[in-house]
Amino acid sequence: MADNKTTKDRLKEFVKSDKAITAMLIVGGALMLLIFVSDFGGIGDVFAEKQTVPELSAYADSLEAELEELLPLISGVGHVRVMVTLSGGETPPVVRGVAVICDGGGNVTVRQRVIETVSKALGISSARVSVVN
Repeated sequence: MADNKTTKDRLKEFVKSDKAITAMLIVGGALMLLIFVSDFGGIGDVFAEKQTVPELSAYADSLEAELEELLPLISGVGHVRVMVTLSGGETPPVVRGVAVICDGGGNVTVRQRVIETVSKALGISSARVSVVN
C-alpha cells in the first residue's frame, strides 16, 4: 500500500517531517538575509555614505565663507561669524539652519536685513536663520 500513495499524500507526510521544518527554516533564513542586504543597498553603500561626511563639511565651510564675505557689506553689520548646518547623505545636501553672530546683530533693522539676505542667498526659510550680536 505504501507504493500506492499519491503525490498529495507524500507531500503531506513530508510537510509533517523534521526534514521539511529544517528546509523551511533554511529557506526562510536565506530570504530574510536577502531582504536585509537589499534594504541596506549592499556593503559598498554603507562605506559610500561615510565618505560623504567630509564632502558635507567642505560644502558647509564654503557656504560659511561666502556668507562671511557677503554679510559685512550690509549697512550696520560689523565683524561676522557664520555656522551652517546641513543634512544629507546620498541625497543632495540640505541647509537645516544658519547661525550668524555679528556686530550690529542686536539692532532690529540690521538683524532683519541679515536674516533676509541669508534666507534669499541660500533659498531657505527665514525661520532657519538666527542672528545675534
